Amino acid sequence: MKMECKNCGTIIDSGYEDQTFCRKCGVSQLDENLPASMIRLGKKTVIAVMTAFAVLVAAIVLVTSIYNNPPLEVIPFGEYDEIKYAGNGNYYIKSGNDWGIKNIRGNEIIPFGAYEVLEKIAKNGVFTVRTNETFYFLDPFGDVFVSFDMYESVEYVGDNRYIVRSEAGMGVIDIYNNEFIEIGRYSRIRAATGDRYIVWDGEETGLLNRDGAELVRVGEYVIEEEENEALPGGGLIVTSDSGVGVTDSKGKYIIAPGLYDRIEALYIPDNGFGIGVGEGFLVTVGGRVGALDAKGKEIIPVGEYADILGVFGYFAIVENNEMQVSLINTKRI
Repeated sequence: MKMECKNCGTIIDSGYEDQTFCRKCGVSQLDENLPASMIRLGKKTVIAVMTAFAVLVAAIVLVTSIYNNPPLEVIPFGEYDEIKYAGNGNYYIKSGNDWGIKNIRGNEIIPFGAYEVLEKIAKNGVFTVRTNETFYFLDPFGDVFVSFDMYESVEYVGDNRYIVRSEAGMGVIDIYNNEFIEIGRYSRIRAATGDRYIVWDGEETGLLNRDGAELVRVGEYVIEEEENEALPGGGLIVTSDSGVGVTDSKGKYIIAPGLYDRIEALYIPDNGFGIGVGEGFLVTVGGRVGALDAKGKEIIPVGEYADILGVFGYFAIVENNEMQVSLINTKRI
């Protein structure tokens, strides 16, 4: 196709020439306001280049603005006495005795002063709050999805479980108020290691799993509550008619009762070189001490030393009858 230049009349053959400009006079055949050098690229290409340039300029302006301006105060200085992270991008705010929750944009999730906030950190994205005598579970957006006034106390114990107390007694529920341990079945319930519960029926103790199934029958033996506060892992120190012993997470004996007069939890930290057994027990027989690992295996024989001052991995600081101290390798005893 041939066309005539609108400026000088030169015939432009599209078979071998770009017909958007005249090769003789250089005048654009499409838009006289654009130079011929840009017209050669074609309209679509020019638009793309100009758009990319505009985006680049906007990005430079944005980065410069962020760099030159100080950070935005989401929650201004002096507005509250205390700010603490509450999980899920939310923050506890406190002024006097009143609490509330705001998100990272400074928007209110739980209205300030509306509830008594019972937990400093939301569990499973859930806030446990109370107003007057009514407890509420609020979702991460501050909306109520469970409310109840039949409980005197609510305590989160992990793994989406709450120990509650009412006039009928204690029980365990989830965030939807489903019962896992029947309320009133036991006089007392306490969370134990390994998602289990120590339960009391009068003075007798038992052990239940997270769903309320019986691991140790109530009255089978006494679970030593204070000792087990320091006991890591799944074991429990218990006392039966035969004496003190240690059970595993399912109630089976790791250390048979009656072998030792006293058993205490022993945490065995790393010795600094990646060697450690994690947990174990200090045992006493007739005033003489020894140490066992988590499986009940003897690592320091009872009576070998006058006292054991500390165990670190495979090493221990011990004392003899002359009150002299030594560092020993327990693997070579």
